[in-house]
Amino acid sequence: MSEIAGPPFDPNTRLVVADVGGTQLRVAVADMRGHLTRRYSQPTPADDPASLQRMIEQLLATNDGMIEAVVVGVPGVVDYQDGSVLRFPNLPGWNGQISEEQLTDELDIPVQLANDADLAALGEHRYGAGRGFNDIVYVTVSTGIGAGVVIEGLLLTARYSLGEIGQSVVDWNTGEVLEAVASGTALAQAAGMDARTVVERAFEGDKAALGHLDRAGRALGAGLLNLVRLYAPEAIIVGGGLGLAAGGLLLDPVRAVWERSATGAPWPQLIPAALGDDAGLMGAAAFWQDLFIQEAAGLI
Repeated sequence: MSEIAGPPFDPNTRLVVADVGGTQLRVAVADMRGHLTRRYSQPTPADDPASLQRMIEQLLATNDGMIEAVVVGVPGVVDYQDGSVLRFPNLPGWNGQISEEQLTDELDIPVQLANDADLAALGEHRYGAGRGFNDIVYVTVSTGIGAGVVIEGLLLTARYSLGEIGQSVVDWNTGEVLEAVASGTALAQAAGMDARTVVERAFEGDKAALGHLDRAGRALGAGLLNLVRLYAPEAIIVGGGLGLAAGGLLLDPVRAVWERSATGAPWPQLIPAALGDDAGLMGAAAFWQDLFIQEAAGLI
């Protein structure tokens, strides 16, 4: 990890925060309360990872040296020990092109990489639908599927980002993973139209669209059931473009799967996310503060 410097709770502390999504690339300036200013976004270019650096440089150039660090959320497994991304499942053109060391050297400012769902989990826990809970799992259902786990108020990680539910195997015969069944990309492929249109038609009562969402929801229910048994959270918070747009059309099948399953722990609340696209950007500020506190305590 990059060396951390500067006061974490000084009201003048600012971060550049970035969210590399499967479809949208977002950057903003965040303060230590998670407030966001100077937002920029663009479609994520599949084969131009340098676009991330250019957008960050644009923000750094307009903030008169007030920026303390950069925190970037990425849609892939992060090696938190050496600051690299193992793989971008939905952005193969970015593989091997982004690292903390490279960005820190080129931007001349400390850069931290984190899994995007990890940051969103922190954002929802501190500022959104997860407030008041000690233990939550945040799940994003969008272009891909990811999850972040907060236990006793702290993000759960090891060397690598955890909670990678999207890459969990749902068919041991074929090796098919959950993301290949229940993500927005999978829904579009199965229905032959974009996921937004599938959702719109389902709300209009189209039986085929409803069937596609029911299948995706049941697969998601099985994946979330595994998270319930692994982490016994008080709440599972569902966000992401598809997760929020489909609402009950996706979550009701999840609940139906749960009702047919026995578990020793109480069922968690299943709650829509509250922060939308801002969850990861706001969570980046909380992530930076937690890193500073852990380093000051000699924990990392």
